[in-house]
Amino acid sequence: MAKNLHCYWFCIYFAWASIGCETKNDTQEQLEYITPTWSDDASLDVVPLGESRFGLLWSAVESDDPNTSYVVYQDQKQMATLPFDVNSLQLGVLQPGSYAFQVQARVHDGEESRNGPRYSLDVLDTLAPHFEATTELLIEAISATELRLKWKPAVDDVAVARYRIYQNDELLGEIEYDKQDFLVSGVEEGQSYTFRVEALDEASNISARSLVATIRHSDQSPPSWEDNAMLSIVEVTESSFWLSWDQATDNVAVSKYRVYVDGLEYGLTEISRPHLLVDGRAEFESYSVEVFAEDQSGNQSTSSLAASVQTLDISAPSWGTESRMTFTRTGLDTISLNWQPALDNDRIEKYLIFKDNLQIGEVDANTQQFSVNLLATSRTYHFRVEALDRATNLSSDGPVTLVQLADQSPPTWQEMAMINVVELTASEVQFTWIAAIDNEDVEHYNISIDGVISLAVDGAVTSATVNGLPANTGITLGIHAVDQGGNQSEELTIEIEVPDFDPPIWPVGSQLNASEYQATSLLLSWTPLPASPSLSEYKIYQTGQLIATLTSELYSYRVGGLTPNTQLDFKVEAAGPTGQESNNGPSLQTMTETLLAPEWPVSAELQATDVLDQSLTLVWSAVLLENSMLRYEIYRGEILIGTTAPSVRTINVDDLVESTRYTFTVRCIDDNETAVLGGPSLSLTTLDLTPPEWTMGGEIRIESIGETEVLLSWEPANDTVGTSIYQITTDTGLEWESDQSAMLIDGLEPSTEYRFTINAYDLAGNQSETSLHQTVTTLASSQVNSQEVYDGLSPHCAGCHASGDSAYFASFENFEALVVNNTDLITPGLPSQSIFVQVLRGEGIAPWSSMPPFGSQNYNELVEAGTASLSMESIEDWVLEMGEE
Repeated sequence: MAKNLHCYWFCIYFAWASIGCETKNDTQEQLEYITPTWSDDASLDVVPLGESRFGLLWSAVESDDPNTSYVVYQDQKQMATLPFDVNSLQLGVLQPGSYAFQVQARVHDGEESRNGPRYSLDVLDTLAPHFEATTELLIEAISATELRLKWKPAVDDVAVARYRIYQNDELLGEIEYDKQDFLVSGVEEGQSYTFRVEALDEASNISARSLVATIRHSDQSPPSWEDNAMLSIVEVTESSFWLSWDQATDNVAVSKYRVYVDGLEYGLTEISRPHLLVDGRAEFESYSVEVFAEDQSGNQSTSSLAASVQTLDISAPSWGTESRMTFTRTGLDTISLNWQPALDNDRIEKYLIFKDNLQIGEVDANTQQFSVNLLATSRTYHFRVEALDRATNLSSDGPVTLVQLADQSPPTWQEMAMINVVELTASEVQFTWIAAIDNEDVEHYNISIDGVISLAVDGAVTSATVNGLPANTGITLGIHAVDQGGNQSEELTIEIEVPDFDPPIWPVGSQLNASEYQATSLLLSWTPLPASPSLSEYKIYQTGQLIATLTSELYSYRVGGLTPNTQLDFKVEAAGPTGQESNNGPSLQTMTETLLAPEWPVSAELQATDVLDQSLTLVWSAVLLENSMLRYEIYRGEILIGTTAPSVRTINVDDLVESTRYTFTVRCIDDNETAVLGGPSLSLTTLDLTPPEWTMGGEIRIESIGETEVLLSWEPANDTVGTSIYQITTDTGLEWESDQSAMLIDGLEPSTEYRFTINAYDLAGNQSETSLHQTVTTLASSQVNSQEVYDGLSPHCAGCHASGDSAYFASFENFEALVVNNTDLITPGLPSQSIFVQVLRGEGIAPWSSMPPFGSQNYNELVEAGTASLSMESIEDWVLEMGEE
């Protein structure tokens, strides 16, 4: 029989021996002992130790065997062996059920008692199932009337037996433990439901926490339209239109309408506003519009109300910037207008043609031509074309053209018209004619000789004089009448025989004179005849032979090739255009000069041309009386370098040395092999065309480097004449010149890299073909600025001078105001006289005689000790620099 459980307050001494372990003294003498026997009041009790945990406690047995042990049985199976002095055992966790326990005493030879105490235990299931904290009840809508509940399994110490499902606290049903989903039927769309799931075990323990979830059953039925529902579009403009539509229906309620334009959502309206303004559209564009109904659950109608619309066209046609109107004359008073097509956002319907701003016609859109007739030639017309589109928009910038028809009717001569010659000479004709007639006016007359226009006269004039006629020749004199349109009449002509000129006649007293006598030449001159058409040239005769013919503008002539000391007869006659020659021209008898020795004229010169480095050309003046000389001799210094004939006064000189000075002289040798005194001479220097060259391996040497200067030196360049100057440049654009092979380059920036280039030039300006290069970096500047002085002193001075009346180092601004710009402390340019410097050196005068408490060190001593990094020299240079600013 099962015994009731009792609660005990006691301390349990649990066996130290492991379950099933026995102790035995192998050295103990083997004795015979009596098998232990339990007393009638021996007991075995179960003590609860916690949730499903128990301990066994039993009374001691009497035994004379010191090695007696206890053997514990559970459900007749040995579960533990304990020492004799241990009479308790802690059990493990026991699952709900019935258990039978018994304790026996065992002596060393294995004999056990037979009447050990017993205890029967019933363990009840008191633990309810539970859901994990993260387990949720999930609800899935299956259809408009069905929901499916899902959850993860609950956990129990024994086993979950079933689940109970509640809907709005009403039991829907139970399902077995191996199912975790439940189908709920009969729900309605748009309604809210709360579901709860409980877990139960076989002991009917109910989970303390239920799975709970609430859902509003979604409305899955979309709105719909009546068969006759329509979408209307009204009040269409070029950029907007109004939509209105019939209401949709829904099983619950329509909540809104969504409007789509060309497939893109445009707007949303409430159920109370089945209309919408669509704006911001493009002009004359087609749009597809759809309206969908939507209920409160977001269900959208499967079909839409649809319509199409085209915005209005309010843009008039336009013309391109290159559009032009042209015209072609098709008759005396008709033209054909032509133009390029206009542009429109839709299409052109037709073209309207205007003359002087009045419409005179129209053509269809495919025609860009229009004929106009009955136009007068005496006026200007203004034509314009405009384009009209389908929406009756009319362009306003159509092309225009001005038309003034030229007069195409030429002047005509009257029936008895003729040319009357008034006076005719060998070179001129005067004549008149009867005026021509024209439908407008004769603008002028063209007068021609043998078909070549000679002159034009005004249309109101009917007489003219033509000069320059060909004497002794037959000509055709013609007249054309021309009107303002350029129309020309037939030619009115007359044949004329132009008489010949009379021979020129010299007036009494005309003379022929000679001057500038030489042995072989002289100059003739004569009294000119008055200019006249009958005079065209002069002919000069020597001893009856024609030796020259000159134009009538010339009346002197030099005769050469004469024989010295010879008598000569000369005569001049005048001739006309047709060759008629005078016969009373002036004549002269004279003698040439006796031949003398040649001599150099006072103005004789020797010149050099094409002067190069090794050659040149000499050119000189002629001597007088060249025909009495033998040759010219040319000298370089006193060396004869060439000769020429008397008629040749130039010579090429080669084999010269560049950049060398030479003296050249020309001498004239007469018939007696005697040099004529006074020959011209010339001194010059040949050109230097060879540039300087650097010595092989030459380079720029850096003699010293400073912050702003560099001393450079180099090997002198070699030149055939001598190097004149060296040009030094940098890659930054700086430039210097030197006539020495070393130079101190200053004006540089500290801590800057410069690439120097040196070119050599000679006196002729020739530049060396190669250059010397060197890269130099100037030293870093030791000059400090006010900020750097403040930064260097502040760590040592700010401790005492950061506040109060002497807050010199409270900030850089204070330092500038109280120290830098304080002439009582700093004398710009004079460091030794500046109290600020004296104090730092420990040389100040009261009240500035001592520094702040640095022990026995002033600031200068701190620098020398390496404690301060800003040197006194830098501070003094800073004060010195102030004086230069």
